[in-house]
Amino acid sequence: MTSDVERAPGARRRRLFLFTLGVLLVAAAWGGWWRVYGQYREHTENAQVAGNRLTVMPQIAGSVVAVQVDDTDQVRRGALLVQLDESDAQLAVSTAQAALADAAREVFGLATQRERAQAAVGLAQSELERTLADLDRRRRLVVRQSISAEEAQHAELNANTARAAVRVASRQLAVAQAAVGAGPLNEHPRVKLAAARLRDAYLHLERCRILAPADGQVAQRSVQVGQQVTPATRLLDIIPLDAVWVDVNFKEGQLANLRLGQPVRMTTDVYGDELEFTGRVAGIGAGTGSVFSLLPPQNATGNWIKIVQRVPVRVTIDRDSLGGRPLPLGASVTAVVDTHDRDGAPSTGAAAPGAGRYATDVYADRLPGIDTRVQQQVEAALAAVAQAD
Repeated sequence: MTSDVERAPGARRRRLFLFTLGVLLVAAAWGGWWRVYGQYREHTENAQVAGNRLTVMPQIAGSVVAVQVDDTDQVRRGALLVQLDESDAQLAVSTAQAALADAAREVFGLATQRERAQAAVGLAQSELERTLADLDRRRRLVVRQSISAEEAQHAELNANTARAAVRVASRQLAVAQAAVGAGPLNEHPRVKLAAARLRDAYLHLERCRILAPADGQVAQRSVQVGQQVTPATRLLDIIPLDAVWVDVNFKEGQLANLRLGQPVRMTTDVYGDELEFTGRVAGIGAGTGSVFSLLPPQNATGNWIKIVQRVPVRVTIDRDSLGGRPLPLGASVTAVVDTHDRDGAPSTGAAAPGAGRYATDVYADRLPGIDTRVQQQVEAALAAVAQAD
């Protein structure tokens, strides 16, 4: 029988062979994985969810009488957030309405003066025609020696007086016409000025109601009932959680193979590895994070130490891959970019769209209603003056 001493070298050789074989297989597997997949994979855990923070601020100064929302509340675009005291605004509207009525009476009075001036011109013209006819008749009678020359002179004097009266009436009509203008009364400058002031008063009243500029979730509410606010006061933030993205901070050496549109797979600490969502590379930052810091680095010194910098890469999120689950801003993300498609040169970002990317019409929505209300009140003021006359 073979002794244990004789079997030991063979067993060691077998173990060494198996170990070497295992190392080679692992190296081959790793080499195959790297060749097929690993070299096209850029991975980092330095990524966070980012999004817009819509700061809500008043457009006018005033006292807060009601706050309709609180932190974490979901709001829709145009929803009432904060109500300011309307007492001063209501008083301004009443004052502007009175000024509009006064302007309507004044302009209607000017129109009446124009009509009187037109009537005066007509009367003067008729008187002139009468005196001219009388002068012509008396001249014929003088030739026949039926009347004296003195009577003819008196008739000529009357005609000259009538001519002067026509000129005076015509000038008065021109002055009245200039005061009224050629257009309708609601287009008169004084009426338009009063209407503009009424419009401003209504707009001031509308701005006492502070509305949500977009759909989102309320965050960092700081406004309180009774607080005196100004246009520089920050009331609260609205976070549109349906329009978030991911800021992925890659090292400098990971940027060479990144291209716009490359697919990205991501997971978050919020939902764990069980939720893997996808996205696309949308843009690469124009500078490293340190350049945009409060104190940018100054490397022109003798004690310079090289530090690997990171550049933010913006990644859009495929909303369907989230399955309706919200991502809170600042949540940690693990991102893996597939760089198989390396066509084209590296680019920091796509061209900006022609139209505004972020916009709200919640403030402009108030204007048509105000304009309609003011126009109705202008017409009502002019109609009331005409009826009273």
